[in-house]
Amino acid sequence: MGDALLQKTYTADFLTKRQVRNNGEIAQVYVKDSHKGIIDKQTWNAVQEEFDRRETFMESHGTDRYSYGADCMPFCEKVFCGDCKKPVHETFMELKGNRTVAVQEPQERRESGMHECLR
Repeated sequence: MGDALLQKTYTADFLTKRQVRNNGEIAQVYVKDSHKGIIDKQTWNAVQEEFDRRETFMESHGTDRYSYGADCMPFCEKVFCGDCKKPVHETFMELKGNRTVAVQEPQERRESGMHECLR
């Protein structure tokens, strides 16, 4: 069932009808099972655990997003360097004869020319 938090805002001045966010100035009320929930609590908790898992994954791999460009580049932000565990990005190198080759390398190597884990 759905829960509700009441008194999130209050009217600071009844003449101007100015609404202000309640930061503890007046008491807030938390009501359990006040209405039918959109999703059940088990699904809600599973989604919250997935958010936490993705946050931990991003912190441990040094990236700021979990999935990027899933339609056109399905492996972007999902392939990691075996040494430094940082995400590998696809860059294109031009070769002689107007040929282009796709190269997979960590972003640090692309920016500085040398990757930390290869030193």
